[in-house]
Amino acid sequence: MRKILVSLAFVAAMAAPSLANVYLDAYGLFLTSGDAEYQYGGGAGLGIDFLPDAGFVWRGMYGFSSFDADTKKEETYGFMMQLFGVEYTYQVPQAYMGWKSSVMIGISELSKEYKEYDTMSMDYKSRDKREIGMTVGIWTGVIFYVSQHVAPFIDVGYHYSSFSGYFKNDLIHGAHIMLGVRFTLWQKNRSIYNQY
Repeated sequence: MRKILVSLAFVAAMAAPSLANVYLDAYGLFLTSGDAEYQYGGGAGLGIDFLPDAGFVWRGMYGFSSFDADTKKEETYGFMMQLFGVEYTYQVPQAYMGWKSSVMIGISELSKEYKEYDTMSMDYKSRDKREIGMTVGIWTGVIFYVSQHVAPFIDVGYHYSSFSGYFKNDLIHGAHIMLGVRFTLWQKNRSIYNQY
């Protein structure tokens, strides 16, 4: 019985990509983070459809910013999010575009480097705080199918992160915007494919 189950699982794993779109996203982003100011950065995503217009998505992104550089008030922030969730795309009829929305949950890591006066050395020393927490995010945006395998997109969204250590009293949340390109690695963009 075990051999049959293993065989069926293997066949299902091999057949799944032939029935679904598999895609890779690459994007740049700008995000606000409440008490962690704002960041510029980029990221990548990987998805696989489990229905014609809906799929599972992993999304990773990293942003950073620096304020009051080369002064005693200098602060540098780094913000990373790794999220997993679902995405649905409404295919606009008679147009090579879609309206996509996603809901995701995952982890975030916030780091803050700053300078603090040290009474022992009578000088300012660099300090570093770093913490991992939980995060949720929602996105919505437009995707344009310029070919069977390439589709630029723009997404706007909101994220909220919760921490229990260094940043537990900080409000880490905000809006973000992503500009990127989706590369369909397996199958084809359906809104175009259906026209042929």
